[in-house]
Amino acid sequence: MAVRIRRFAHQNWVIGTPQRLNVRITGNPTRVLVEGIPDTYYYNWNATRNRVELRGTPEKVVYDAEMTITGDDVERIGTYSVIPVRPAFNQDITRTVFKGVPFSLPVEIENTAFMVEAADLSVQVDGPYIGLKPRNYKHGFDLYGTIDAAAQLTEDRFVFTPVVANYAGETRGTITIIPRDLSATRIYILDGNTVKVFQSVVPLTGVQQTVQKVKEFTLPSIPGSTANYVALANDGTNLYALHSAGPSASVDELDDQVVVVSPATANGRTAGIIRRFGINRHLNYYQHDIEDFYYWDGNLYILTSFVSSTEYNSYFVYYPVDNPSGLRIISLLEKGGGIAVVQERVTAVLYNRNSPSQGNRMEVYPPSYISGQTLIVESADRYRTFDVVSQASSLTTNKVSLANINNFAYILSSTFLDRVSVAELPTPIGNPIRRGHILLGESLTDPRGITAL
Repeated sequence: MAVRIRRFAHQNWVIGTPQRLNVRITGNPTRVLVEGIPDTYYYNWNATRNRVELRGTPEKVVYDAEMTITGDDVERIGTYSVIPVRPAFNQDITRTVFKGVPFSLPVEIENTAFMVEAADLSVQVDGPYIGLKPRNYKHGFDLYGTIDAAAQLTEDRFVFTPVVANYAGETRGTITIIPRDLSATRIYILDGNTVKVFQSVVPLTGVQQTVQKVKEFTLPSIPGSTANYVALANDGTNLYALHSAGPSASVDELDDQVVVVSPATANGRTAGIIRRFGINRHLNYYQHDIEDFYYWDGNLYILTSFVSSTEYNSYFVYYPVDNPSGLRIISLLEKGGGIAVVQERVTAVLYNRNSPSQGNRMEVYPPSYISGQTLIVESADRYRTFDVVSQASSLTTNKVSLANINNFAYILSSTFLDRVSVAELPTPIGNPIRRGHILLGESLTDPRGITAL
């Protein structure tokens, strides 16, 4: 019987993914050979089932390559491509953008490690012209710019449509931008157990600016608790005040609660409790002091410090509010500070809590920290600037907290009771830029936390 090799269709093999191909050969050939397949492939002639079996995981992108299957003196030539992984990114993003303030939204595209050339990836972002525009970079794209502070916008939200494509296909998404007037935004500062509310402003180079206090209100006491409020955050609607007695020798002795209150509480009044929930500490996290925290997309980003006879270290705690079992703890190898999310990056101002005069630095961590991970491949993708709180004088006390308005980080330090330091995270992302400070119209006495809403 003559040897016959069945035709097979062009193969699209996805890079980095195990693949298999079986080609039927009849006529009982005495010799079967396969040539032109990727180096990481192997083949096996299965005479019992009359087929040659190809297996492997491709590691290099190629297009329309030929492979030849030979059975005795009969050949069959087929083609294959090793294609990139279909691009993936967050396909449903909603962000509030303050008018008159530089803004950047970096969108990371997954799987770019398998795209060997920029030509492998096509990115197009369509949307209304409101002052924001896209910019492509190696691992994704930015939507950045400044919405004019005086712009009379006809809608309360605007939708941009990104389309990311490569040889494997295209992925579509939506980015919803909600513009907000800066004049309606307030800076909330936790001063003892009182929240003092100030106007908001973007620092101008060479111009000394002062923000006046708008009102103040007291946070509610918790019956039976001796803890204090230690940090402040917000979820875009309400304020989150962290009530903590500090570290404990046992997880059963902790008294950590997040108290949710309204920012609309009237001047001179005590805020009512909208919601109250405990923080479930474990993995020795109960031994930590809580330095600062920040709310972002359903997660709490908590900066803690731990003291022992042999160790003094700070940790970043990723805490999903509705799934505490997803908690992750990452050592930051420093000794105190404040934390926020700026340009979709976990950002911290760190310093030596035992010796604050040694200086401070603003650290911008790789994208993977957003989900509580530390990817080795991203380890170098971080940025820092030293002495963002003050270049002229040293810190003398041990409390720092962080907030942000678009690309600006507002840094509260208990050393300076009459000001808030400011740093800007540039586009594209790089080392933070010192932007001086803004003065407070009323000095503080016991600053513990800051947030902007």
